[in-house]
Amino acid sequence: MAYSCLVYVANASPDLGKSDMIQMKDQDTRRYAKAQASGVRIIASGIVFEIIEAPGNTAEELLDGTCESPFFDDPEILLFAPLKARCFKQWMLIKRDSVPDRERCIESLRCIAQQAQVSPDQIPQAMTKMIALFQNTDQSAQAA
Repeated sequence: MAYSCLVYVANASPDLGKSDMIQMKDQDTRRYAKAQASGVRIIASGIVFEIIEAPGNTAEELLDGTCESPFFDDPEILLFAPLKARCFKQWMLIKRDSVPDRERCIESLRCIAQQAQVSPDQIPQAMTKMIALFQNTDQSAQAA
């Protein structure tokens, strides 16, 4: 079976509370399992970073469903490519209340870089966009 990988970033609503996170995790865990998808979604400091690995073009359908959530705005796809092999065994949701878990995101992208069938410049472009977004968030937090 052919798999694809979709990596995106989005803005998270400041109204996203603990009960919303629990409900989102329950719903999306079932939705992703049904689609045979794996990956990771990291939500921190107003940023959503997600890697979705799924059969065929299912990753795009999962992103469409996620975008219907009132808690996410302006998703930007950083990468969409075929995969040679999966990097994740299941789908996970990680919530941080402080600075984004930059290292985990970068490590996840490095894993994808080894498995995704993309041109060599696509992964660095995705990392550069992601890191710039985190730096803007860090600076905003320091100014507040």
